[in-house]
Amino acid sequence: MSRVADVYAVELLRECSPRVLLDQIGIGNVMAISGLRWGRVLAYRDGMPYVAGVVLPVARGWAVHVVLAPDDTYTVRRMFRGNFRREWTGIYADNVGQVAYNASLYDNGGE
Repeated sequence: MSRVADVYAVELLRECSPRVLLDQIGIGNVMAISGLRWGRVLAYRDGMPYVAGVVLPVARGWAVHVVLAPDDTYTVRRMFRGNFRREWTGIYADNVGQVAYNASLYDNGGE
């Protein structure tokens, strides 16, 4: 699991269902990105935790974080050992799988 306080501004996230998010990303993309491994991104509101997205570990410290923004779009971040590397914002549900897959690629830098 990843604590969101270190990565995102908590007020900019919404609660989401990991199962729905994984379905929107697509089982094929999750398999290609992380071999079906995933974790939850936890955020805290008034001291109470809630699930704000998912973490898809790639390899050797690299991971893709996908979280739900207040405007019902997704933010995809490419992370290395908890450090932010690249971000895509305003991603709609029908494109989140392709963007998450592209974020996981080494060769093109996630383009």
